[in-house]
Formats: sequence, C-alpha cells, structure tokens
Amino acid sequence: MKNILFTAVIVLNFSISYSQVPYNLTPNWISTDVTARSTGGMFADINQDGWLDYVVANGNDMARQRVAVYYNNGNGTFPTTPSWQSADIDYHGHLDVGDVNGDGYPDVAVSVYIGPTGFNSPGKVKLYLNNNGTLSSNPSWVSADNFYTFSCAFGDANGDGLLDLAVACGESYYSYSEQQRIYFNIGGTLETLPSWKSNAFIYSYDVNWFDMDNDGDLDLVFANASYPNYVFQNNNGVISTTPVWQSADASMQANSLFIGDVNNDGYLDLAISDNNQLGGTGRFKIYLNNNGMLNTTPYWNSAFSGYGSGILLADIDSDGDLDLITGGWWNPVRIYLNTNDTFTTTPQYTSSTNSVVEAIFCGDVNNVGLQNFTETFVGNGTRKLFYTSQMHLQYIDRVIVGTDTLPRNQYCYDLESGWISLAAAPASGLQVNVETAVSWKLDMGITNWDSNIGNYLFTNLTIPVELTSFTAIVDGNKVNLNWTTATELNNFGFDIERSVISNGVRNLIWERIGFIEGKGTTTQQQLYSYIDDLSLTHNLNLNRTLYYRLKQIDLDGTSVYSDIVEVEFSIVPSEFMLYQNYPNPFNPSTKISWQSPVGSHQVLKLFDVLGREVATLVDEYKEAGYHEVEFLPESSTQKPASGIYFYQLKAGDFSETEKMILLR
Repeated sequence: MKNILFTAVIVLNFSISYSQVPYNLTPNWISTDVTARSTGGMFADINQDGWLDYVVANGNDMARQRVAVYYNNGNGTFPTTPSWQSADIDYHGHLDVGDVNGDGYPDVAVSVYIGPTGFNSPGKVKLYLNNNGTLSSNPSWVSADNFYTFSCAFGDANGDGLLDLAVACGESYYSYSEQQRIYFNIGGTLETLPSWKSNAFIYSYDVNWFDMDNDGDLDLVFANASYPNYVFQNNNGVISTTPVWQSADASMQANSLFIGDVNNDGYLDLAISDNNQLGGTGRFKIYLNNNGMLNTTPYWNSAFSGYGSGILLADIDSDGDLDLITGGWWNPVRIYLNTNDTFTTTPQYTSSTNSVVEAIFCGDVNNVGLQNFTETFVGNGTRKLFYTSQMHLQYIDRVIVGTDTLPRNQYCYDLESGWISLAAAPASGLQVNVETAVSWKLDMGITNWDSNIGNYLFTNLTIPVELTSFTAIVDGNKVNLNWTTATELNNFGFDIERSVISNGVRNLIWERIGFIEGKGTTTQQQLYSYIDDLSLTHNLNLNRTLYYRLKQIDLDGTSVYSDIVEVEFSIVPSEFMLYQNYPNPFNPSTKISWQSPVGSHQVLKLFDVLGREVATLVDEYKEAGYHEVEFLPESSTQKPASGIYFYQLKAGDFSETEKMILLR
C-alpha cells in the first residue's frame, strides 16, 4: 500500500454550457454599418484596457472604404458602429495585428487588394502604428512598390525578435501574377522595398508563418489559386526563394489557410479552404504534417463543395484538441469538431445565417473564461522560437529569461498561433518563463462583405453556474470529489473524468471514473477516486498532479465540461530503484531519476568504461520519495567526450548501476 503524504483542497467555480458547440445558431451581435464590405478582421486589444476590440478592414474589390475598430465597451459588448475609422480609403483585403516597434501596443497591417482605379491598377500593403492606444489616422508606413495583394501576416523571418511582414500577392481574375514578398523589420521600422521575393510569379490569396520542421525558425506557407499551395523553408533565418513543399492534389483554387496541430503529434498541420468559383472542388481540407514535412495530399476533405472562404482552427469546446471552423460566400458558418484527431465530413454545427464570410477569428471578448498561466521552456543556446501549448492567447504579460524580464523590443509574438521569438537565444539550461493568459471560453467573430449584412459576434454560451463549487480532497489513497449547485439544473447527470500529468505535460487522454445522476440537484454530491488504480510510473514528478473535470450530460444527449480541478500529491515508494536516464542516447543533457523508500545519505556518480570517475551528481541526504537530477556534460569539469558511461547510485546497502550513451 502506498502512503499519501500530501493533502490538497481546491475550491473553484465550474462552467456549464448548452451544447458541445457553444454558440447560438444566430449571432449575438451584428454591426449596423451594413454598407461596409468587410474583409479582414481580428480581435485585438488596441487601446490596452484589458478588453479585446473588433478590428476590421473594409472594401474588398467592390468599394474604397476605411479600416475600422469597434472598441469593447468593457463588458464584452461592442457598439454597432465603429469607434475609430482610418482617414484614408482603399480596396482593403485582409489584415494582421502585431507590435512592430516593440512599444507594447498592437499595430495593424492591411493588404490593399487593388489600386485606386480598380482592377487595372495594383494595390500595396500598409501599416497603421498604434500611438498609446489609438491607431494613426493615416498609414504610418506604405510599401514603395505596388502589386496586387489580398493578405499579409507578421512573423520573425530572421530571428532578430522583430516582426517582419509577409505578403500574399497576385490576382487570378484578370491574371495578374506576382512574386511573394517579405518586408524586413529594421530596428522597429519596416523596409519600404522587400528584401525577399519568391522566384515564382503566382496568384496567392493567403499567407502565414509556422515552424513546419520544428527546427526553431518560422517557415512561410501560401494558399494559392491556379497553382499548388507552397511552403518556403527557413534555414537559420534565410527563406528559400523556391518552395520546399507544394500540394499535389488536383484542386488548386485555395482561398484561405490556417495552421495548427490537429492530431497532437507535436507537428503543425495545414488547413485550407478551396473556392470553386474559378475551378476546383471548393472543399475544406487538411494536410497532415509527417515528422516535419506536410503530406502533399489532404488526409481529410469536407463533404461541402462550393465557394469556400474563411477557415480557422480553435479549441472551441475546451476538450484539448483543435476544431475546424469554416465559412463560405453566401453560406453559413460550419464547425467540424475534432474527435480523437479525426473529423467527420459533415459539420456538427451549422449556423442559421447565410452571408459572405471572409475572416473568422476567436477570443474571449468578455474575459469570463480567462486563465493566467506561465509556460516554461529551457534554452539550448541556439533556439529563439518557442511555441506555447495553447493557441489564441489573450495576451502576453512578461517574458522572463533566467531572472531578467525582457523589454518588449527584445521579443515578438503571434497571439493567434501562440509563438514567441526572442532576439537572443537563451543559454543552454537557462529557464524561459512566458507569463500569458488563455481562455476556455472562446467567442467567435465573423466579417462579411454583404452589402446588407453587418459583421457578426457569436458569444460562447459556456456560463458559470451561480455559487457552485467543485472540491477535491486527498485522504489516504482516496480523492474525495465534491460539488454543490446553488441553482437547480435541468441536466441528466455527470460523468467524472480524470487525467494525469507526466513529465510536466498533461496527458490529454481523459478516463471516465464514475457517473452520478444530477438532474435537479441542489445539494452536495460526492464521488471517490482511488489513486492506487492509476498507472503511475517513475516518469511522474515528485509532486504528482491529477486533473479532474465534470462532464455534464443534458437531457437531449449533448454534453459539456466543467473547469478543471488540479490535485497534487506525493507517494512514498516501497523499494529503492534506479531508472534509465532519459533521453538516452542524449545531447546536450539527460535526466536521471530514482526512488527511495526511506531517507538516507545517497551518492550518485558517473564513470567511464574504464571505471574512472567522471562526475559526482549527488552526495547528500535525500528524503524518501522520487528524485531526479539533470546531467549537462558541458557543465562538467571534465567535459566528457562521446561514448558509453555508467551511473551508479549508492544508498546504505543499496547499490545499482545503469548505462547511458553520450552523443556529441
């Protein structure tokens, strides 16, 4: 029998929503400036008051119009007409938001699709700088060259911690092919002529940055029309001018793209919407990433076929995987839920609206579901790019390297994608803490270029149940789970699910541990969870963490989840045991762990194949429990070479030796 040393009590509110897709079929807010041909859109806290604003670029190819911002009223609602508008007008395409000059305020870049005289004149790209919470009335920066462009995206191409601007160029209706472009950021200012252009002249309608091969720099992906989709690889800050990847499926009429890890394998996948106005099948599709290279054909296609447009990946049901949100011209919004890394060909949600959808974006506009957290990374001396475990971040508060808080101009980031790029690589072994916030309650924004329909906000219906608590108390080898509802709920019952943290990463596979009927419940309910039945391994940290959540099952069969309760505890092992180091073989570091049933003086040493001592890793009294030490050869006085080594643990009469391999 294992002994439980730690007792934890956690009390917090939990959340209940109306269905697995937490949106009404109709929007909760519609703007009334219906003459606006809204195209680009994004949530961003422009005035830095702690509330997300609604940013829109208007015009498309139908009218010269303004860029607009609907400021959040400070309660999750927006005025129906813009709070701010640009002084200039253009045929605006899509936009992106990012802090170009490192002053802590988000700036707005906008593609101008076509020139002032229409399709017979090229457009440009421009930037509105944010001046202490207000965007400049006229562009602060405009590209010196002219070209047709429908989309742009911020990213750090050369790894200097400053946002560069990539532009998707070309116009397929009248066959104006263009080279794709990157405008580099020089000390907080974008260059006016691009330092990078693709070799190929193509028609591209969307662009984004992502680390396709997980090598620590941002590659560049384009959604193309009449051409395959392209990825240009980043090699240590140098972008290839010819694509390293291109799609091979027959349909080549892409409209929009989005990047995300749909199967949780650690590699970023590509979602594309095709539009069959000029050909192709017009389907939504996903290209999986196979160990650092996208597959050339989709692993999933929608049953939908038509004028596909906006596309987004977001965990809208808060179950730990990315769902797919799609739009079309004169179509509803469709949501395909991710279930065990798979999607059905037909959506689980179809809005009752019928509009010309352009941009789709998510964020917590009323701050109800915000959760602050710190993401921790460890430097290796070369890597500057780090991806957080979540997308659609609400904000980044601080980035701390070691004990130093970095100034804003020493890093850049993309909240939507969840990456941070530092100007300098943290030293090997140095800890990097990113203080940020995410939300389990993502609201959804939709821009429309209909001449008689405004922009949409679909509010997430997940709402806290008033005065309801969920507690977990560790008692021996048993966790007591309790919850109380203050208001009567019209629900059928609760599943109780559990997940465990391993190696510092939460296992997203939840197991059902029980069911309690909860219809009409207003008093305390209780369930026991036994720790003994867990598959606990030595890979767990000394302070183990269990996660519990309630799954509410409604009368109509739909289900939703509560907030997550964390329970920490420690287990005293029954015997000494030395475990295999991980990783093995290793470079630049490895971890050695062991367990001890009693407190004692313990010595852990490293020897070469000739039996010569290389390093003493531990020589001190250790309490009973699980222990771990990290070995960094570069920090060792002898700096051992590649080869086979042995590590030996001695504690009283116990002695055990294991082998490990160092690869230089």
